[in-house]
Amino acid sequence: MFHRTVSGALAVAALSVLAVGCSTDIAGEDPPAGQLHYPIGLALHPDGQSIFVVNTNFNVEFRRGSVAVLLLEEELPNSRVLGAVSADPPETRLLIDSFGGNLVLEGEPRTDADGTSFYRGYVPVREGNSVEVLRIDETTVPGHGGEQRKVWGALTNSRRVMTQRRDPFRALPGLSVTCPDGSDGGREVPLLAVEHLALGELVFIDLDALDRDIAGEPLEPEEEIIAGELNLPGGTVDMAIHPLTGELYLTSRFSNALEIIRPDPGTLCTECKVCDPGEDESCSLPDGCDDGWGWRSTAVNNTTGGGFDSRGLSFDVSGDRLYVANRGPDSLLVFNTAIEEETGEPRDELIDALPLPASPAGVRYLAREAPGRDLVLVTCFDEGRLWILDAETLLVREATPVGYGPYEMVVAQLDLLSGDGEPGRTVALVANFDEHSIAVVDLEEGSTFGAVIAQLQ
Repeated sequence: MFHRTVSGALAVAALSVLAVGCSTDIAGEDPPAGQLHYPIGLALHPDGQSIFVVNTNFNVEFRRGSVAVLLLEEELPNSRVLGAVSADPPETRLLIDSFGGNLVLEGEPRTDADGTSFYRGYVPVREGNSVEVLRIDETTVPGHGGEQRKVWGALTNSRRVMTQRRDPFRALPGLSVTCPDGSDGGREVPLLAVEHLALGELVFIDLDALDRDIAGEPLEPEEEIIAGELNLPGGTVDMAIHPLTGELYLTSRFSNALEIIRPDPGTLCTECKVCDPGEDESCSLPDGCDDGWGWRSTAVNNTTGGGFDSRGLSFDVSGDRLYVANRGPDSLLVFNTAIEEETGEPRDELIDALPLPASPAGVRYLAREAPGRDLVLVTCFDEGRLWILDAETLLVREATPVGYGPYEMVVAQLDLLSGDGEPGRTVALVANFDEHSIAVVDLEEGSTFGAVIAQLQ
């Protein structure tokens, strides 16, 4: 059995650095290219060719952290972090402040004024109290066999957004608010939700305003990049969007509840900020500005008591089930989040709990083509295993040792690498925080199901 090695001992050092603040210039060297260093955030590019990794610099060995690009090869052991060979372009690594959190990519490419396609990504960074806005372009790199490969791997920093709150840790796009602009249906404003570990602030970034700012365009009156915020007294850890309602579900370290949020037009929309009815009697705002936050909670507790310190969460494809990693006590919780016919609201009922060992952390639901074969993947940080469960019955398919300190994971389809259209192998890539590695676990039915088939460093 694996055990946690250095993270606990380094926590005090990490917190002391955070307390200094972002204005401190930390002495030392930049991290070397081509390596993993306390990796936590993982994001798979939609084409399946590359994975973006947040190196946190958790032990403050270097001046900064970084975002690295892991180039996947058909022969998995030949995969490498770009920058490891001299022919790799220097822009395949981006230096950021230490203690980065997750990394999220937008699913569709954008096009700039010159007609060039690129992807947008976001990384919250705790040391800088910021969100780094990334631009990802295509570049050419040498493959393992010497051939030249075009991959999405050139990284530049488009903007640093100061969240004005301590400890931003996770970001999530895909949320929106409907603003009452007088048109039928209103104006949909895309949002980036950013949660903060220290005091539980939830900040919303207006992505339309951010786009205009990056393009050098003036913002509209009353328009701000930080559209608004909400304070959650129990703190926040992770979040996911309900596939049907679009509501934001959040876990917490310090509260026996899941928090469920529907954005407030009155707080987030410029149409609702033109005047203040509390100060100006003549102020008349559009209908919908006084809707308020849709905010409710549902208790997190299980058959053996406890319920505090919940971590990762993941919905199934239908939105009928929500799976939550919980540490009070260690377990995987299952909620019925199907829509109630009479009310039109999710049921949000705890319906099952599976005891798990040693600090469950990340959760990922994996839909399979074969009926009844969907999986739930759970990393257990202190135990060093990836638990692979049947999504319907919660029966344990495998409990695979993957390395020291597994947390984040992504799922990749290896047939995307070959480009021949033939069905390929599905794998989970698991970031081992304490081991500076990524374990590749086979998820295809067969003799190696659940086995580690490559260890990338």
